Amino acid sequence: MLTSCDFSGAGKSTLLNVLTFRNRGSLILQGDVRVNGVVVDKSSIANISAYVQQDDLFIGAMTVREHLTFRVGGHTGVGGGDMGGGGGLEQY
Repeated sequence: MLTSCDFSGAGKSTLLNVLTFRNRGSLILQGDVRVNGVVVDKSSIANISAYVQQDDLFIGAMTVREHLTFRVGGHTGVGGGDMGGGGGLEQY
């Protein structure tokens, strides 16, 4: 799990968008995205990672773990319970 904390406008979302081939817009990019030294493309990075985009809407009664489980559970098969996943966040 990666958490990126910095000031507003520091480039956190831009970095994650570049690494995950999402929302690149008109950015001019050079170079490769690599995982453990292996060049990856959009489909291979999607198979090995999940990216929860910034969302300012949180449910005050839920813990951080519950929010992450809820956010990724229905999309990637990660998470447990009713969200349709395998081993839960403990595997990370």
